[in-house]
Amino acid sequence: MLQLFACRTQRKGLQVNNCGKKHHTLLHDDTLSSQKPVNSNAKSSGSNGPGVSNVHANFISPNIENYPVRLIVVPVKVSANDSDCYSFTYAFLDYGSSRSFCTTDIAKSLGLQGETEGCTIHTASGSKPHSGKRVSFTITGINEPNEICINNILTFDGIPDLRDSIPHQEIVEQYPHLHGLSFPEVNGTIKVLIGSDVLGQFPISDTCVGEQGSPTAYHTMLGWALAGPDKNAQISNCVDVNFLKAGYSYANSIEEITNLSMCHICGHDFVDLFADPCTTEFSVDDKKALSIMADTVKMVNGPFNTNTLVGVLLRFRQEPVAVICDISQMFHRIRVNPPDCDSMRFLWWPNDDLSRDPVELKMLSHIFGCKSSPSVATFALRKVADNNLSNADSVTIETVNRNFFVDDCLKSLPTADQTVSLISQLRKLLDTCGFHLAKFISNDQAVLDSIPDEDKAFKPADFTPTEVQLHLFCNASRVGYGCSSYLRMIDAANNIHVVFVRGVSRVTPKQPITIPRLEVVSAVAAAELARSIVKELDYKIDKVLYCTESTSVLQFLNNRAERFKTFVANGVNTIHLLSKPEQWLHVSTKENLADIASRGLMPNKVSLSNLWFDGPEFLRKDESFWPARPCNVPISGDNCPIASEFRVNYLSTDCEYESPFPPFFIRYSKFEKLQRAMVWLMRFQGYMRWKYLKCDRVPASRFISVEELRNAS
Repeated sequence: MLQLFACRTQRKGLQVNNCGKKHHTLLHDDTLSSQKPVNSNAKSSGSNGPGVSNVHANFISPNIENYPVRLIVVPVKVSANDSDCYSFTYAFLDYGSSRSFCTTDIAKSLGLQGETEGCTIHTASGSKPHSGKRVSFTITGINEPNEICINNILTFDGIPDLRDSIPHQEIVEQYPHLHGLSFPEVNGTIKVLIGSDVLGQFPISDTCVGEQGSPTAYHTMLGWALAGPDKNAQISNCVDVNFLKAGYSYANSIEEITNLSMCHICGHDFVDLFADPCTTEFSVDDKKALSIMADTVKMVNGPFNTNTLVGVLLRFRQEPVAVICDISQMFHRIRVNPPDCDSMRFLWWPNDDLSRDPVELKMLSHIFGCKSSPSVATFALRKVADNNLSNADSVTIETVNRNFFVDDCLKSLPTADQTVSLISQLRKLLDTCGFHLAKFISNDQAVLDSIPDEDKAFKPADFTPTEVQLHLFCNASRVGYGCSSYLRMIDAANNIHVVFVRGVSRVTPKQPITIPRLEVVSAVAAAELARSIVKELDYKIDKVLYCTESTSVLQFLNNRAERFKTFVANGVNTIHLLSKPEQWLHVSTKENLADIASRGLMPNKVSLSNLWFDGPEFLRKDESFWPARPCNVPISGDNCPIASEFRVNYLSTDCEYESPFPPFFIRYSKFEKLQRAMVWLMRFQGYMRWKYLKCDRVPASRFISVEELRNAS
């Protein structure tokens, strides 16, 4: 309670003339400029009598220096009400919250139980539903006598990480007005948030105010705490709004953002609190992060350079001789402007070691999946046509401008000679800027004869296969699984041509799965890939063979006597439906190209990618040089997927067995269903007797009665 004086008679330094009313001088707007600061080390005292407290305060200018700001955090002891369990942690006193919260782990460590309660948490960024346990515990400040029992606290794992606001004893030496105060320290993080539902009952009893840029000390019911600007604090440049991290102003320019490290921008903004590990949907914090990233990098709408797909297809059908080609790795051949590389940053763990700190890298070329890549690629392609460094004719320039849909070219001309001339000039023009045309397809053989074999489709122009084989490789690891496929063509002269068809790579599920099971999954993927290729290709596939380095998979496929667990049994059944056990071969790890798909390929081993596209060397040799099938390997070990073994004893006889029950009875597995069926048969019998034998008709109700069920038995 404040003691009010008349404005004219108030003590020196806070005097307002020409006013004799009893109210605080702050009610006068003109007093702000005439107020004089009092002692910066002033401390409130209760020596002015009961019920009277003189508050000494500085009238400090706002935080114009943009000093880091501390929030009220105190060390506490949290104890269970019905046991001797307790834990030391930190509590955040949030006067902007209308509810108190605690983390789930501290509730579990104390053995707290409670009913589930749902609520909606309203923050500056919007509202979101939350469900937690309502628990109760006793909280005590370190070196404080008061014990506070909180009976309506909700578990919530969204308490902000305010470790920078935790006070330490070293700060006392930095500011004179804090001398004599004690700030105990405990091992732990902030696991309790106390809101106004509790803080409103325990007002602050004392304060210590310092000069501008120094934190103010508050004596709360749980001990001394610091709050306000702190010019000596090393706190991340982040703004806290009612336990919501607002962070930096993400509307700033890219140049301003890139001057800050990613940890200062993101900090503890995106703790994935609401993500369900069993789903692949975006969590609340994922959506928040994507929204902020979308607002950070503003895409500038420029001219629409990309040709419409309908227009390209319509022009493609105008003339009889058609040709289709593709620019290899188009996006990667276009470098990003160096000032814009910061907008394409990503985190990378060296050597796939997640225990180490990630390094921050930048993409120097455009990538597939980026929204701007198609537009940038089209602009670069048309820039090549504008420069025309190869002096191409007008038809070639028009082809670049009107017949490309991103990296695909679809063009038709009246004659084959004109098409061959166009392809030659088009290749020379695009080669001047690093674009390479490949994957040529044409409906005219003369056009195909003018194209190098490596830029054609699956087989050379003069190669007529007499036998076509499809070979698939599969493998799995802890990080992924995948498969690759190759066509092996043999002509009449016994020449062999091997070409890559398609590869599949998948990341392993979040739920841990044993390696034998993952190998079964990769085998299923290979079988399904083979079915897709055989269906889509016009070639007649004479033989399909599968290669795996897993002897477990081979044993599963050849074992018909054992019963497997459900996961493996379903996979094995799928493989049996799509292939036969004799189609599966065993290869070593070095010869299994699917190992690249399952484990990935580091940049320093890009040379191995040639092996991925060329296929293994043994496919170019006679079948006698192929890997031999291994002997049966028994299934053993802790990861054995065979179900529990059981034996069934039965007696088989040669005599014919005739069931004593009519066939009508065998159709029903439950006696109740048989009863109801008999009732309807008896009703039908009565109806037929009435209709043809003129017997008295027994009236039947809509529902079956108990007497009818008894008669049917």
